[in-house]
Amino acid sequence: MRTPAFSTYPETLQADLARLRAWCASSAAHDLEAEGPAQALAPATIRVRETCIRLLLWALIETGTPQAEITSLRCLVDRATAARALKFHRERLGAQRSGHLSGLADAVQLLLAFYRVDGEASAVMRKMLAKLRPAAQREIREEVAQTLDALSEPGRRARLLAMPQALMREARALRDGVDPLTRGQRAPDTDRAVWLAGIAVAIEIELHLPLRVLDLSHLRLGETIALTEARRGRWEARIRVQTSKTGRLVEARLDGESAGLVREYVEHFRPLARQAGTAWLFPSRDHADRPRAAHHFSEAIAREVLRLVGVRVTAHGFRSFVACMILEHDPQAWTDVSAVLGHTSLLTGQGHYVRIHRLAAAERLSAGLRRQRKQLERVAPPPLPRTPGRPGPRRPS
Repeated sequence: MRTPAFSTYPETLQADLARLRAWCASSAAHDLEAEGPAQALAPATIRVRETCIRLLLWALIETGTPQAEITSLRCLVDRATAARALKFHRERLGAQRSGHLSGLADAVQLLLAFYRVDGEASAVMRKMLAKLRPAAQREIREEVAQTLDALSEPGRRARLLAMPQALMREARALRDGVDPLTRGQRAPDTDRAVWLAGIAVAIEIELHLPLRVLDLSHLRLGETIALTEARRGRWEARIRVQTSKTGRLVEARLDGESAGLVREYVEHFRPLARQAGTAWLFPSRDHADRPRAAHHFSEAIAREVLRLVGVRVTAHGFRSFVACMILEHDPQAWTDVSAVLGHTSLLTGQGHYVRIHRLAAAERLSAGLRRQRKQLERVAPPPLPRTPGRPGPRRPS
């Protein structure tokens, strides 16, 4: 599916888009009378909204409006026009409600705010948009719950936690031309070695600071990640990221074996990458001055986890896994979950990971029952009282 680029629309619409971009990137929180959102939208959010607007404009073309006649974004806040574009996508997707339709609805709602549509017109539009949004997610999805259950098995969890070092050993063998099974010589595979070493470091970072894959792929040496010698022979890797989705600051410090893993990758593997001259921690293999594509990077991580652990875990899946580990250690550590994951509110973690808390509570209850029963085994149980009006047990004849 190829949609027309914004540059192919009339100049007046392109001017509208430029004003919308500036408006989204500004903040009017300091001035109650100024136009603009209360809080500037993150660049990633702006890109998503623009993609949705482009899809909506394409829907108008597909349903009969000549492209040359689409001269302003204001057409998307007209109820009939917006409904036509949204119905087109609803039929194309074959769903009444979905995340994709919700994104399109969010784009229309953004334009309502941009053009300051209020009153009855705004209320009618918002009721229409609400029909496209799926019910709010109250807990983690069933497939995520199944993944967490699989990773609670000790063997799988041990393999996952040991994965970074296992991948790095495999990367060394590929770089040096050593068969990992027979220890015999073979042709070196530098590209594969750099690829695996990068995934090893990515997983180690995710276990300490579970970033969304866009933030993970955009780590830059000397900026969002810095490798320093804290003391003689002891290195630290400091990570400090303003998340693309919420704008929250998250940070972590890796030392010991974890920092050693990062250092080995930076000093001995990354220089062998095809695009090693950039500041990206994980440079693209095919494009100068680009990081690894976020989606492909996440899929590569998932493939390696499936190969070595037997469970599919994407980069985003590490967020749920780390939240699970935190709450297993301390069931009340919601502030830790919020700080590590970069949530804007404690309620986000409490809503999404309530299942983990629920299972942990049930396990604590079961453990308490087992302790009580063990303690009371040494105490003779009191005789059961007779029920009035009923004969006692018969004596054997």
